Amino acid sequence: MDGCKKNNIAIVDDHPIVRSIMRNLLLEHHEYNITIEANNGKDFIEKLQKLQSSQYPDIVLLDIHMPVMNGFETARWIKANHPHIKILVLTMSDSETFILDMFNLGVNGYLLKKTNSNLLISAIDSVAKKGYYCSDEITSKLLSALKWYASKEAWTIDQVEGSYGDYGDRAQKAIAEYEA
Repeated sequence: MDGCKKNNIAIVDDHPIVRSIMRNLLLEHHEYNITIEANNGKDFIEKLQKLQSSQYPDIVLLDIHMPVMNGFETARWIKANHPHIKILVLTMSDSETFILDMFNLGVNGYLLKKTNSNLLISAIDSVAKKGYYCSDEITSKLLSALKWYASKEAWTIDQVEGSYGDYGDRAQKAIAEYEA
């Protein structure tokens, strides 16, 4: 990868062994540079604020279940303060509610920790190049949750805007394009 920009990566997970394994895996690939390793969201923010902007992560690998500041709070903070930073959730939780909530917060991908290392690398590459990643398993869970919500009632534009704030504008535009 001579001459190509390396992707700066942050690893935010409360388990040192997980951070160590991910660091070692990513360092085997020359296109990655680990700029932050953090125990939780608060630790991530403190370390991020000490970096020059050129060292900011392009992608944050983010766990959900962490003490002090969990993955939901961290994702919300990142998207509010550094919306250009992409987030790939890497967690044990396959809860449809968690998946929907994380995507609603603006994460770029969601991956389960039971995945193999090749899929993790593919997911990071996808987020870096395309801006998103969603495995077949997570896509299936998302579709299942969306079907359940759709079966409960037909949402109006006002309900979508009330539920999802600024996402309502995108939903309204999508619905208008669909109806056209």
